[in-house]
Amino acid sequence: MGGGGTLFTYINKSTSHLIIPFEIAFKYEEKGFKTADAFIAAYTEWVGADVLVTENRHFLACHLDLPFKVLTAGKCLNLI
Repeated sequence: MGGGGTLFTYINKSTSHLIIPFEIAFKYEEKGFKTADAFIAAYTEWVGADVLVTENRHFLACHLDLPFKVLTAGKCLNLI
């Protein structure tokens, strides 16, 4: 990873104390996400993450029109 770039942008611990705008979560619920998954997707979008690393079958099986990529832990490790 030369050139000073990083492969992933990590979320700072302090972001977990911020309030996620409900409008974003409601948008994902309207797309068919379960409530908890809607808030996970909303948080991922809100912090500007490029990738969500998860083993959640709902994220892995559908929702191809997300503003972030969804990777399994194994696929993520292959990129490192």
